[in-house]
Amino acid sequence: MIRLAAIGINVVDIYTGLKKIYPGGNEYNISYTVNKLGGQSSFIGVFADDYAGNLLASLLRRQGVDISHCRYESGSSGYALVELIDGDRVFSDYNRRGVTDLHPIRFTPEDLKYIQTHDVVCISYASRLALDDYTKLYKTGVPLCYDFSDSFTEEKIKSYCPLMQFSFFSCSHLKEDAAVKSLLSQAVGCGTKLAVGTLGARGALAYDGEFFYRCEAKPAPVVDTMGAGDSFLAAFLYCYFENKDHAQAIPMAMEAGADYAKQTIGFYGSLGIGYDVDISALSDVLNI
Repeated sequence: MIRLAAIGINVVDIYTGLKKIYPGGNEYNISYTVNKLGGQSSFIGVFADDYAGNLLASLLRRQGVDISHCRYESGSSGYALVELIDGDRVFSDYNRRGVTDLHPIRFTPEDLKYIQTHDVVCISYASRLALDDYTKLYKTGVPLCYDFSDSFTEEKIKSYCPLMQFSFFSCSHLKEDAAVKSLLSQAVGCGTKLAVGTLGARGALAYDGEFFYRCEAKPAPVVDTMGAGDSFLAAFLYCYFENKDHAQAIPMAMEAGADYAKQTIGFYGSLGIGYDVDISALSDVLNI
């Protein structure tokens, strides 16, 4: 059974049109999903002392995610205002002074010892970690997975990929497969062992330095694209570690990722869990 640690953000996505908030955040989603799939997961992040922070922490506890190494700070939870346009989530605004922004995780010796009990560590562009933090994680010897999303640059690829076993890229804006293959080849050339590019409705491509692997997207009605990439990544890693000694481990993991992403686009929010709020009184939900 996979034991995964996800280190980074937890937020609430505020759907103004639906008058609901939905728990989310890259690493938060991954820890929740891997646990839901049957793995053991841990989340290391910073929770605020507002209603949203208590809600976010409680949900992970109920799901069985280990949050024993999380921090708790006075301030506001991270949040984003979300609008849906033909099922595609669009961020209209977000705060830049949530507790994770102001108090990012800085590892203690106890944290690093705890992290060494895991099979893989997930981090991302949104983790609020510095390159030195990634280096500390790399030195634990635990394989690292980094989600570049669509914010990758050549400088980041050269800096981060030597430390990562898995690198994920959101590539739906790259319209030609040749451009995606070039990106994945660059990532592997810089040191990552497996590079994966998600392509939205065009599926996904992966490269392990020897072969390219293709997976088609699973057709489904689109309710909301929020969290689809996180779902793909979480299900990919869960399946990969369950079958890593199998000759077809990568194609199997890609199919698992596509299957779970198909489910995610069929409900609102990253996890399909929403809470009614009074949009005119968000100060009752967040410390703002």
